[in-house]
Amino acid sequence: MTTVKKAFSQKENAFFILHMRRIFFFFAFIYVLNGWGQIESSIDTIDYKYKEDQFYININYTFFSNASSDLSQNISYEFNLGHIKDIPINKKRNIGFGIGIGYSNSTDFFNLNIVENEGGLQYEYNKQGVNASMTNNSIVIPIEFRWRTSTFTSYSFWRIYSGVKFQYLLSSNHHLNKYKTNLLPHTNRFTSVFYLNAGHNSYNISFNYDLNSLFINDFKNVDGKSINSQRISLGLIFYIL
Repeated sequence: MTTVKKAFSQKENAFFILHMRRIFFFFAFIYVLNGWGQIESSIDTIDYKYKEDQFYININYTFFSNASSDLSQNISYEFNLGHIKDIPINKKRNIGFGIGIGYSNSTDFFNLNIVENEGGLQYEYNKQGVNASMTNNSIVIPIEFRWRTSTFTSYSFWRIYSGVKFQYLLSSNHHLNKYKTNLLPHTNRFTSVFYLNAGHNSYNISFNYDLNSLFINDFKNVDGKSINSQRISLGLIFYIL
């Protein structure tokens, strides 16, 4: 067990370093694009029918809420990217709605093991600590209300965007050492997420709360208990014009 735990820790550290590198390059990439966008906007003519159609990149730290006390979790990640179409509803064009499409990838580290019995797949908690992971890939459709302090000539402003993301799960896999188990039949493929994004210019704080449990009620442990918990995520979201 010590060898398995050590091997998993090395794998997790490598994964952490890889994500830190990705985050660094995202910051650098967004900084360059943001500066380029501000230069371009200074030479454009005034557009009285402007729209804040935007690409977004979102990096979050995630954890399960309302989970069993037996569940142990390590640092987990969620990565999102997509495009939002802006729909202003007033003359100042600082209030409106947004609708878009995006992609989400998440990796959770926990002590949830999958076992196969006569009745099919069941889960159990590893009492030795975190030893497994789960990766999910989804298509996302966000619908949001938008408020901002933008004007016809300023592209640097404060914003509060809030709404619901509708997610369709494409794949869900459990990883333990070299073994991979397909969890898609045991998950809710259609889920919804409440979110609130707020900040200034390209850099914003993002809060997300799952309105549905990831796992279906039929997915139980040996004692017949279901996993009835939602994920909460907190991180940064970057908007690129």
